[in-house]
Amino acid sequence: MILGQEKIWLVLALGVEFFISLYGFFVLRAKRQTGGDQLTSVLLLVAFFFETLFLYLRGMAINHCPITNFLETWVFLSWALLLMYFIIGSAYRMSILGFFTAPACCLINITGLILRPDNPKILPELGWMLELHVAFSLLAYAIFAIAALSASIYLLEAKELKTHKLSSLFFWFPPMGDLTCIQKRILLMGLVLFTAGLMGGVFISPKSTWDWVKIGWSVGVWIFYLYLVFCCFFSRSGMRRLSLLSIGGFLFIFLTFWGINTLSQIHKF
Repeated sequence: MILGQEKIWLVLALGVEFFISLYGFFVLRAKRQTGGDQLTSVLLLVAFFFETLFLYLRGMAINHCPITNFLETWVFLSWALLLMYFIIGSAYRMSILGFFTAPACCLINITGLILRPDNPKILPELGWMLELHVAFSLLAYAIFAIAALSASIYLLEAKELKTHKLSSLFFWFPPMGDLTCIQKRILLMGLVLFTAGLMGGVFISPKSTWDWVKIGWSVGVWIFYLYLVFCCFFSRSGMRRLSLLSIGGFLFIFLTFWGINTLSQIHKF
């Protein structure tokens, strides 16, 4: 396959995610259950398959893990987000999470396609430690995204309760206690993976070539989520405040990731 032709699978995945996003918008706007959650899960599985094909074919074309430029990294993040949705959404029976996951993946893939030109780099073997470093970090970002989406559901549910006008959609929401438990567990899981990614980066980089721009940004993100985990387990901070911080934390990662990697010397795309 000619390098670049595999993007047709990414475009197909984007089309599926956009359709689910529109469908979810109308469902949430109508504030009623439609019984279409099974269809949403099937379509998200199709999108996941298409993104997997893109990553596999791109990896075969460049002969290593497809993490060489902004598009590949962002698609890997979208793929990881879908993977986390299937794991966490299934475990906690949060079918409504799919309506929030689809637009997030759609936005991530669109950003990857338009923000930077797709110039795949044919590089020597990256080494399994570097690939694990990147994989752990991106999986952690995906978990932080799931935490932000779960927080959005919590805020919507809290708003419904506050207005005392419960729509039929309210009975589709998971219990608020379950959402609180989910937030705690997935934030802790994300922090553990992100810590592993940071440690991997430290071990594979000689001290003389440490990328202090990316290190400073990463440590700042790590401290922020360490604070969130501390608040979840050891503080009496309100869940509304934690939800807002969780959403803000992932938005910070999403909005600054490209800029930080542009300023970085080693991580420059």
